[in-house]
Amino acid sequence: MKNLIVIFLVIATIGTVNAQTIYSTKTGSASFFSKTSIRDINAKNDKVGVVLNTATNEMVFVVSIKNFVFPDALMQEHFNETYMESDKYPNANFSGKFNEKIDYSKDGVTNVTATGKLKIHNVEHEVTEKGTITIKDGKIILHAEFTVELKDYNIEIPKVVFDDIAKTILIKIDTPLTLHKK
Repeated sequence: MKNLIVIFLVIATIGTVNAQTIYSTKTGSASFFSKTSIRDINAKNDKVGVVLNTATNEMVFVVSIKNFVFPDALMQEHFNETYMESDKYPNANFSGKFNEKIDYSKDGVTNVTATGKLKIHNVEHEVTEKGTITIKDGKIILHAEFTVELKDYNIEIPKVVFDDIAKTILIKIDTPLTLHKK
C-alpha cells in the first residue's frame, strides 16, 4: 500500500503534464543474483512501482524490500532482518532521467542510459546505468542490468559468513508500463 501512495505522489509531483505522457505499473519486476561459495542467492520482486513521464524522460522506481521472494524461507528471513533491515529501511528507490531523446511513438528497441539517485538501505548515490526501452503497440518495457556494491550502501555482512557472501550483487529490472489512467 505504501508503494501505491508513493507512486501517486510521484505522479502528482512530476509536474504539470498531459495525461498522455504518464506511463506506470505496480507490477514491475526486479530480481537479484549473488554467486557465493556456499550457494547462489537469488530473489525476485514482481510488485515494483514505476512511473515514467515520456514528455520529460523522468522516472521513479519504488521497490518494497519485503516483496523479494526467495526459494528458501530462511534465506528470505536473513535478507530482511540481517542484511537489509527492511523494517527500518522498507524501500529502495531510483529517481532519475533518461539521457537520450526517445521517440515514444515508434515501435522498436532503444539503448539508453539513465542518470539519477539510487537509494538503498537509506544511502543515496548518483548513478548512471545502461538499459533498453522497448516500445510495442503502445506499451513500454524498461530493462536494465547493473551491479551494486554492498559496502556502497552500508549493507553489512556478518563476520561469520563474510568470506562466503558476494560483495557485488547483479540487479535485473524488467518493467512493462502502460498509459496511466486517472
